[in-house]
Amino acid sequence: MTRADAPPRAAAGRPLWQALAALVLLPVLAASALAGTSVAGSVQEARAAAQAQREVAAVAVLDDARRAVDAEMAPALVPSLVEDRAPSRAASDAAVDAVQGLAQHEEAGTAQRLDVGSTATDAGNRLAAARALADAPSPDPARVAASYQRTSNLLADAQARATARALSGSLSPRTATALEDLQQVVRLGQLASRQLPLLLVASATDGPEAGADRRAWLAAWGGYAELAGDGPAADLSARGAVLATPSLQDAWDAALARPEVAALSAALDGEALAAPAQRLSVQDLTDLVPASEARDRAVGDLLAATAAEVRSSSAQDAGAARERAGVLLQACAALLLVSLAAALLVGRWLARSSAQLAAVAGRISRGELVEVPETGPRELRAASRALSAAVAALQHVQVQARLVVAGRHAEALALPALPGPLGRDVHAWTVQVARSAQAREQLQHQVSHQADHDGLTGLAVRRRVLADLEAVLVADRAAGRRTGLLFVDLDGFKAVNDAHGHAAGDQLLQVVAGRLREAVRGGDVVGRLGGDEFVVVVPDAPDADALLRRAGKLVRAVSEPVGLGGYGVVVGASIGVALTAPVVVDGEDGGAEQAGAAGAARTLLAEADTAAYRAKAAGRGRVELFGEQLRSELTQTARTEQALRTALALNQLRVVYQPVVPLGAGDDDVRLLGVEALLRWDRPGHGPVDPTEFIAVAERSSLVRDLGCFVLAEAALQLVRWTVRGRDVPSVSVNVSGRHLADPRVVTDVLEALATAGLAPQRLVLEITETVLVDDPRATANLRALRAHGVRVAIDDFGTGFTSISALATTPADQLKVGRSFVVAEGPADAALLELMARAGSAFGLEVVAEGVETAEQAARAVVAGCTGGQGWHFGPALAADELEHRLPLLTGDSPAPVL
Repeated sequence: MTRADAPPRAAAGRPLWQALAALVLLPVLAASALAGTSVAGSVQEARAAAQAQREVAAVAVLDDARRAVDAEMAPALVPSLVEDRAPSRAASDAAVDAVQGLAQHEEAGTAQRLDVGSTATDAGNRLAAARALADAPSPDPARVAASYQRTSNLLADAQARATARALSGSLSPRTATALEDLQQVVRLGQLASRQLPLLLVASATDGPEAGADRRAWLAAWGGYAELAGDGPAADLSARGAVLATPSLQDAWDAALARPEVAALSAALDGEALAAPAQRLSVQDLTDLVPASEARDRAVGDLLAATAAEVRSSSAQDAGAARERAGVLLQACAALLLVSLAAALLVGRWLARSSAQLAAVAGRISRGELVEVPETGPRELRAASRALSAAVAALQHVQVQARLVVAGRHAEALALPALPGPLGRDVHAWTVQVARSAQAREQLQHQVSHQADHDGLTGLAVRRRVLADLEAVLVADRAAGRRTGLLFVDLDGFKAVNDAHGHAAGDQLLQVVAGRLREAVRGGDVVGRLGGDEFVVVVPDAPDADALLRRAGKLVRAVSEPVGLGGYGVVVGASIGVALTAPVVVDGEDGGAEQAGAAGAARTLLAEADTAAYRAKAAGRGRVELFGEQLRSELTQTARTEQALRTALALNQLRVVYQPVVPLGAGDDDVRLLGVEALLRWDRPGHGPVDPTEFIAVAERSSLVRDLGCFVLAEAALQLVRWTVRGRDVPSVSVNVSGRHLADPRVVTDVLEALATAGLAPQRLVLEITETVLVDDPRATANLRALRAHGVRVAIDDFGTGFTSISALATTPADQLKVGRSFVVAEGPADAALLELMARAGSAFGLEVVAEGVETAEQAARAVVAGCTGGQGWHFGPALAADELEHRLPLLTGDSPAPVL
């Protein structure tokens, strides 16, 4: 038997029942795994709830010990309070023993045992040391108080760790909220129980330590007042809730309303705000001890109620978790049983049908074109019909083959053709391959040409220009010649494009390209870098004067009128000229020379570009040579830029603030409209640098965004600091450059600065120049996006740019800052112009601020003109934040509440 006659081997692979089992079991196993994970999570939740209960019990015991230690502190500081200290010491010893007993409890966890046991031992030792100091013949109140405080702090830290362990588990929102309330109450108790002992120490201490002890008491008093909402300006009807659980908050409100607690709070608040001569005596403070103990008991009752709330909630969590685990286990078991039964029944049915089909397919593969039965599900029946059609096609091919073998070609061709006969496909494929090869060759040629030449003008593109320039540099250097480069930047092209459309602009570029070709020598290379920028490579350049004359010829050629569809337009050209230095042939190897030519080409192009920039800045139709003066200026600019980067990295920049005040409100009005943040730089070794100088350098680099982000962050943080310190500063203004405002990242930069500082967007004012919105529509879009977030916008130096007053109706702004030149001018026409701008701004709903006010007369003229705000040396210079803070008004009851 030959190899061809051998029966085919059985196909490799697994039987159908295994695949079916995998299809069924994998989802079942996945569901089981998911259910197991859920069960494990429920068990973990139950454990977390139990752990929370144990930790809450520890917190309560530790709080009893801490309060006992704090209660023992007052008699130790003032022996006249009680005749016998034994009861208070016995209470502290019992509380510390209770902590030790908790560490030995069988239900306590390992971490809890170690933590609480160590705390109890250390607390006992520290308490003994405090008592030894108190029992000394002449005890130092500050040392005694500090020793007791260390003991109390040790217990308080243990409370914090226990609460943190309780919160570390998977807890329900109710239990987590109750635990957070417990944290608040624990901290509340710590601050409350220490107030009176610390005040006793401060009152009994003389000398240099008195100030430090007084500040320590004020810190405890302020912390309690802030946390409990029980400060001098507190109002139970107006302040926010201290605790998230309403019942616990009601209990705390009731405790604060007790007469003795209210009297204690009033006395301590008065002591905090009293002058030294009006402060309470030690005897007066001694009389407050009962009220302080009553408040401590109230806080202790509140802690017990909070702990009970945690235990109740965690017990419910544990029960619910165990119930969920049971339900999930039952559901998982039922799903597994049903899936296995269904898989077994379906598998047997599919196995029989697929076995029949596999047997028939095996016979067909051995060359037996037998009939294919249709059995089993719809998919297997469809496969049977497809196999039957294949058998019919094979039978047709078999008949054709027999006819061909028999030499009956006409009869074979007369048979109906099958879809897609092989002969026709092969012929079509051959034709297609030939045509594809031709098309590929043509495409390669087109791509190569397009890669090196501009599709609009036919000139060489930047890549090709640089390659040709490198080759020219190498050849000229080898021959001891110099190479010139002319950088041509069209003047007025944008105006033509805007006025007549892009099609006219493209036609104009084609005409300019043709004129440049005609005006240069035969060996010169003309290229287009992009947009309206062209270059001319001049090999074997004679000298700078010759290049300048050639550049002037190009300017005249480009400036000739161009007819475009019946109308004429005129554009100019600003040209930068660069020339390589004289070279001396030194026999340098070719590889190094070629590598140096690449860098030299980029340098020569950059120099010509810089010269063109200078020529364009000087006016239309100018030619500028890149010489030593320009090189020196660029070097100085680069050094300034590097120094500015270093200053920003080393935090050598500082921000000063100048107030903006309301006008026409009277001399006794000390309110502010806001402050303007201004950047200053004291450069090491140079002294203060004019802001216009280093800002101009930053504008031409990426530094302008970095500086803007720095000032935004500093100004936002400083405004928050002033607000926290009670200073009434409604807003801060920050100047944003046009380049930064057009940057797509500016919205993110501003919002990140606000979020980091925690400042409301309405309190930030971005100052922009009016030309920014005219020059770049991207800046307008970004400005509208920032105003949508609530950030306010001011137009700075209004009147010095090109914005018409009517454009204010559509300008995205909230404030108009009139330029200084209009404020200081004294003529009648100037006053009328100032009034016109002020009234126009007010008509469009803008605040109008007069800038640069230096005298009272100028301020009066601004008021008459209708300005609502003023800024300048007359009202105050720009100062550092700490210097200005002493001059800022304080927040009062009439002041609007600041939104941080």
